Amino acid sequence: LLFAFNFHPCQSLTNVLVPVPQPGEYTVELCTDDDKYGGFHQVAHIPYPTKRFDGKDYVELYLPARTAIVLKEHVILPKEEKK
Repeated sequence: LLFAFNFHPCQSLTNVLVPVPQPGEYTVELCTDDDKYGGFHQVAHIPYPTKRFDGKDYVELYLPARTAIVLKEHVILPKEEKK
């Protein structure tokens, strides 16, 4: 699991590059900005593909003020070849 936090009381962060251990896609498992936690639901619950810069992998996130996001690596299994 990958944890990202923004503790600032009023400054949201855009285009934040969060380092990840390996390339792939990451999905939101928990976001404190969701409606059910009293938030404004500003974080999209979509797969976040990794981006590569200078030989390192990152996911690019929007982190609203006073928010914590938990991401999980989404493993994509290769399709079996047809015989």
